[in-house]
Amino acid sequence: MDYTNHNIIVWNIRGLNSAARGATLRSVVDDAAASVVCILESKLAVVDQRVVSSLLVLKFDAYMALPAQGPAGGIIVVWDSSVMTVPAFRIDQFSVTIEMAFRGGNQWTLTAVYGPTDDALKVHFLDELRTIRAACAGPWEVAGDFNLIVDAVDKNNNMLNRRMMGRFRRLLNDLELKESCLIGRRYTWSNERRQPTL
Repeated sequence: MDYTNHNIIVWNIRGLNSAARGATLRSVVDDAAASVVCILESKLAVVDQRVVSSLLVLKFDAYMALPAQGPAGGIIVVWDSSVMTVPAFRIDQFSVTIEMAFRGGNQWTLTAVYGPTDDALKVHFLDELRTIRAACAGPWEVAGDFNLIVDAVDKNNNMLNRRMMGRFRRLLNDLELKESCLIGRRYTWSNERRQPTL
């Protein structure tokens, strides 16, 4: 089976609390002809069909959401049900997982993640990923913002938690996860300050 013919957008939007961000999201999604969109860090405490319809073009008629807890987090996964069905799903503390069955016969599991920024919760997050993988049969894709790094070159300063880097590296190895090629700039986000934290 060919698993490369379905566009999936994964975007840490850092808050959907402005009309401009919603318009930008709609434009990017429309241009990419995506069948699945994973919106990370939505910062929305309530997600319903009205919210999804206001953010995206009408073809995205199905969704699963993990609401934000307080001022951060939140994951929304939307899809076009004319292209695929979701026979199974799960919503955990840091992730939304959907089993995708495309009309052409391709089937695999997608987990959208927004990892915790609090170091005390990161071990729980890694355990959550192990539990999800154990429940998946067949191909599994994990996409999102892990809020973790594997190597010091992935950070632009020396504030490193080497123990957590090692745990994350072990998880990737144990679950046989491979990093997708990143096209574009080295760091995928910035806090837009003069001395950015990346």
